[in-house]
Amino acid sequence: MRKIIIKWLKQAEADLKAAKDSLEDRNYEWNCFHSRQSGEKALKACLYEKGVS
Repeated sequence: MRKIIIKWLKQAEADLKAAKDSLEDRNYEWNCFHSRQSGEKALKACLYEKGVS
Protein backbone atom coordinates (compact mmCIF):
# COMPACT_ATOMS: atom_id res chain seq x y z
CA MET A 1 0.00 0.00 0.00
CA ARG A 2 1.33 3.43 -0.90
CA LYS A 3 2.51 5.71 1.90
CA ILE A 4 -0.03 8.41 1.04
CA ILE A 5 -2.91 5.96 1.47
CA ILE A 6 -1.60 4.82 4.83
CA LYS A 7 -1.19 8.46 5.89
CA TRP A 8 -4.81 9.28 5.05
CA LEU A 9 -6.13 6.15 6.77
CA LYS A 10 -4.15 6.87 9.95
CA GLN A 11 -5.48 10.42 10.01
CA ALA A 12 -9.03 9.12 9.48
CA GLU A 13 -8.59 6.78 12.44
CA ALA A 14 -7.29 9.66 14.58
CA ASP A 15 -10.30 11.77 13.64
CA LEU A 16 -12.63 8.89 14.44
CA LYS A 17 -11.07 8.56 17.88
CA ALA A 18 -11.51 12.30 18.42
CA ALA A 19 -15.15 11.96 17.38
CA LYS A 20 -15.72 9.16 19.89
CA ASP A 21 -14.02 11.16 22.63
CA SER A 22 -16.13 14.22 21.81
CA LEU A 23 -19.28 12.12 21.96
CA GLU A 24 -18.38 10.80 25.40
CA ASP A 25 -17.78 14.40 26.54
CA ARG A 26 -21.13 15.43 25.02
CA ASN A 27 -19.43 17.88 22.66
CA TYR A 28 -21.81 17.10 19.83
CA GLU A 29 -20.64 19.84 17.46
CA TRP A 30 -17.05 18.54 17.62
CA ASN A 31 -18.31 14.99 17.29
CA CYS A 32 -20.03 15.89 14.03
CA PHE A 33 -16.97 17.75 12.77
CA HIS A 34 -14.53 14.93 13.51
CA SER A 35 -16.92 12.28 12.18
CA ARG A 36 -17.19 14.08 8.87
CA GLN A 37 -13.43 14.64 8.70
CA SER A 38 -12.83 10.96 9.33
CA GLY A 39 -15.19 9.95 6.54
CA GLU A 40 -13.68 12.41 4.08
CA LYS A 41 -10.14 11.24 4.80
CA ALA A 42 -11.09 7.58 4.49
CA LEU A 43 -12.78 8.37 1.18
CA LYS A 44 -9.67 10.20 0.01
CA ALA A 45 -7.61 7.10 0.82
CA CYS A 46 -10.03 5.00 -1.26
CA LEU A 47 -9.77 7.42 -4.16
CA TYR A 48 -5.96 7.26 -4.05
CA GLU A 49 -6.19 3.46 -4.01
CA LYS A 50 -8.37 3.54 -7.14
CA GLY A 51 -6.11 6.08 -8.84
CA VAL A 52 -8.78 8.77 -8.98
CA SER A 53 -7.06 11.39 -6.83
